[in-house]
Amino acid sequence: MSNWRIHVLGDEPMLSVDGRPFQLPEMAWALLACLLSSSQRSVSRSRLVTTLWPDSDEEAGRHCLATMLWRLKQRLPCISGLLETVGDKVGLTMGSRVWIDALVLEQRAQRALADPFWLNFAVNRHKLWRSLKLYRGEFVARFDNDMVLIERERLRAVFLDASFQLAFAHAQHDEWRETLEITRSLCAVEPLREDAQRLLIQAYAACGNRALAIQQYHELEKLLSTELAVRPMRETTDVIGRIASTPETPRPSVSSSRNMLLQARAQMFAAVAIIDEALGQLPA
Repeated sequence: MSNWRIHVLGDEPMLSVDGRPFQLPEMAWALLACLLSSSQRSVSRSRLVTTLWPDSDEEAGRHCLATMLWRLKQRLPCISGLLETVGDKVGLTMGSRVWIDALVLEQRAQRALADPFWLNFAVNRHKLWRSLKLYRGEFVARFDNDMVLIERERLRAVFLDASFQLAFAHAQHDEWRETLEITRSLCAVEPLREDAQRLLIQAYAACGNRALAIQQYHELEKLLSTELAVRPMRETTDVIGRIASTPETPRPSVSSSRNMLLQARAQMFAAVAIIDEALGQLPA
């Protein structure tokens, strides 16, 4: 049996069978997008016809669907390992041999959202971060039918919520570099999410970049005013107030750091010399 690997997050969907890339026709990708948009991973032929061939009548649409499925089987004989037809429904054959980026991301994201305590373990934080990196862009961005649009927004919300949960977990463990990286990615996707922006500001400050934290706040303030005609929430102004009022600790220069290390090395050598001298005075 064949192993399938399918990427549907991003501008260019990709499919490989047993490690070999395979090009699918546009309508085949549209079919896969519809099947993945269904919680059951299967859709009736009537709904597929209405969605994929909205300008055709029922009979003509069913003929188009049957022709497309037949052509897929001719071009890719192992397609039965991915698609199945049962009665009036067309569905995806799910199993260990079928890997789909959107499903992998959602499974791990929902695990974290259902049980935030799960993220207390570093290994789980790493697993979730690897899964979130699968989000290379929106769900099959080239198609815009109703089924796909709803699923696209749902997966986007899952990605954003799981990203924030992960960033917050890193912050709780004083892993501010990781928090900074995740919140920057999160805010790039949804800049109007103020809780993420607030955590990004805190991450900048915790990483020693108070100036960037203040700059990020002013950018958020301008964005909220322009897009929503509102000001930042009290929680956000409190955060930036504490950051702005805290004196910035100067970072040691490269030269001063080098001098400190040289002094420490000299002191270490002196201590070793004293120990060697003391040992030499003791009987063997």
